[in-house]
Amino acid sequence: AIDIVFQLYHDTKEVHYKELAFAYAESNKALLLLENINEQLARGLKGLPDSLVERDKQLRLDIAFYEKKVLDVTGSPSAKDSSKIANWKGQLFDLRQAQERLTKIFELQYPHFYKLKYQQEQIDLSVIRQQLAERQQALIEYFFGDEKIYIFLLTETQMEVFSVAYSSKLNEQIEQLRQAVSSLP
Repeated sequence: AIDIVFQLYHDTKEVHYKELAFAYAESNKALLLLENINEQLARGLKGLPDSLVERDKQLRLDIAFYEKKVLDVTGSPSAKDSSKIANWKGQLFDLRQAQERLTKIFELQYPHFYKLKYQQEQIDLSVIRQQLAERQQALIEYFFGDEKIYIFLLTETQMEVFSVAYSSKLNEQIEQLRQAVSSLP
């Protein structure tokens, strides 16, 4: 979705597409965090089969595994092996379909669990801008897509969106930074 609205912005120069891209990126991050928190709450619910919870967890792990494989080879010399990448993307498609079917089961058969785990409120860009204005600050956000990294710069009055091609070298640098930060006293 971010790829599409980013391209629409570049084609039309309509500002609302930049804002929509930002909203999608923030919603994605918020959803991941909310899912994690709500999953912990929802696990305490009675009547939810452990097998479904375990299936959900395994699907998310498998999806993350194949997403990482695709990201690791994007922009590297091994990216030339398109059949391998296509196979991984096919696996991702199948896993996401299975996850959607499981989500539908949760929605229909376990509505309380579904509500806790999946429903979220939309982000209000005007509230963020107001907070930035009060603090005289800017916000820089990053979103890692499948092949690009989107960078959002938001101030009280403007928003800029940039995309940068993802490279395996960047992934290595991020990992080095994580290790350096985690080893600080």
